[in-house]
Amino acid sequence: MCVFKTILCPDRRTFANMEHFIEILSKPDNIPIAFMAPLVIFFVWLAISQGLRHDKLSKEGKQDAIYDEMIR
Repeated sequence: MCVFKTILCPDRRTFANMEHFIEILSKPDNIPIAFMAPLVIFFVWLAISQGLRHDKLSKEGKQDAIYDEMIR
């Protein structure tokens, strides 16, 4: 609930907290983590979307199509 309130109704404290967050995130030892987080999110999304697509093809009885899609 607090997160949604922060996003929907920002106040001065919210922006001060965001500045603190960005200050911590921009420290040299946290930069690789900041770059890695979107990559992890992307590859998790990619794996789930491909898995769902392969499940659909498998239920339709098109196992050969799964292999053809994987090697393209």
